[in-house]
Amino acid sequence: MQPDELDKYRTIVVPILTNSDPKKIIATLEGLAGPKASAVFDFTLGNVYFQREDLTNAVKYFESAILKFPDYRRAQKNLAFALVRDGKYAEAVKPLTRTIALGGADGKVFGLLGFANLSQGRNVSAEAAYRQALVYEPENLDFKLGLVKSSIGTGNYTYALALLDELLKQYPERDSLWMLQANLFIQQEKPAQAAISLEMMRRLDKATPQSLNLLGDLYMAQDSRDLALGAYLEALAKDGEQNPAKALRPAQILVSRGAFAEANQLFAKIRAASTPLSGADELKLLKLEAKVAMSTGAGEKAIESLEQIIQKDPLDAEALM
Repeated sequence: MQPDELDKYRTIVVPILTNSDPKKIIATLEGLAGPKASAVFDFTLGNVYFQREDLTNAVKYFESAILKFPDYRRAQKNLAFALVRDGKYAEAVKPLTRTIALGGADGKVFGLLGFANLSQGRNVSAEAAYRQALVYEPENLDFKLGLVKSSIGTGNYTYALALLDELLKQYPERDSLWMLQANLFIQQEKPAQAAISLEMMRRLDKATPQSLNLLGDLYMAQDSRDLALGAYLEALAKDGEQNPAKALRPAQILVSRGAFAEANQLFAKIRAASTPLSGADELKLLKLEAKVAMSTGAGEKAIESLEQIIQKDPLDAEALM
């Protein structure tokens, strides 16, 4: 800053930044931030817009400050923050790396660099950035989760699981971590370990209908029919029996695996749900009931179910056959 600019900044800008209306601050700074003025005025104006969540103008004036002084580290950093806040992750990478090159590295800068790279599927770069971020902030949960996700993206499952184990010791009540661990075990074709993770969610009373249905599927994969049925029934109850149609997929799995007794129990719960099935869902349940009846020697019951289907849809070829 030139001496006269420094004098204006001290006597005009500093007082109004703390005691004036935002509109007055903007008007004053726009008058000072001319093409030949110091980059400090553009940077300060960018900060005012940033604080007011006017990200378009914030980016505009941060970029203007950088055009005047490319090595303006604070302007590079705040430009990156504004771009990330605006969801422009790809554009944020350049000012973030420039900030680091100018000596402005800290946990937040590396963390945002990891996040920006991860959002673009650049998992190797994201992993490297998150590792650096954790050097500065070793207990930051967001950075550790980002490192887990980027490690999964690079196929480094062993490292991701080790990180998750560490996180679960610190935050055993976080259901999202158990769910992430379960999904990772499923990717590695380890259904027994995945089931343990989902059971932990269940015992923490944080299981969702979706996680319970997944748990049931995992038990069926291990031929544990009674455990699977328990999970499927709990999923239906957890949903308040408002969406019984969602239980048709588990019912179909039970039928396809020959778990007819368990299927009948699930059928009964679906029938007793507070919200009855209708349309195609009702026809699907009738067909499943008919298949179980035929497979268990209950021919008359099977015929009864099939006749109901034909009454609703006379051209249903499967039911006619």
